[in-house]
Amino acid sequence: MHQPISFTAIALSMAMGTALLAFPAINIFAKKFGTRRVISGSALLLAVILCLTPFIHFYPIVIGLLLIALAGIPTAGIFVLPNSMLADITDHKMTNGYQPGVAIYFGIQGFINKIILGLATALTGVLFDVFGNTLAQPTGIILDSEVAAGLAFIACLAFWLQPKLDAGNR
Repeated sequence: MHQPISFTAIALSMAMGTALLAFPAINIFAKKFGTRRVISGSALLLAVILCLTPFIHFYPIVIGLLLIALAGIPTAGIFVLPNSMLADITDHKMTNGYQPGVAIYFGIQGFINKIILGLATALTGVLFDVFGNTLAQPTGIILDSEVAAGLAFIACLAFWLQPKLDAGNR
């Protein structure tokens, strides 16, 4: 977007501000449609937004800030709903006679999050090293968002194909 590094604070504030405003709607939609559908929709919306990032160069600040602000909506769902789904899973297990193992589920979730964070950082580094991450060679930055869009779409499918636990997890 050809802005100074300090501009990042404005962009991230917009995304987090939109996410903050979207939290109540995410809660309402999750109660109405189920957490599985809403988190799938959040991942799909994020994939669509990330696919649009190559168009930022037409009007960098306008389109860039618009996409960043829009990305706050699915980000809100991705922030909130995994823990809600985890609670649904542990409740389902406990009602079916399993021993409570909430700590194990949270431990596994944390472990998986750390693995994904490490893999994402490594993949971004490889894309930047191979394809570039400068104004002269921005291909790595563009590919990074497109790879992230593909992974968000895979996450959408994974959540959509998750087995239903009960009527509350449509």
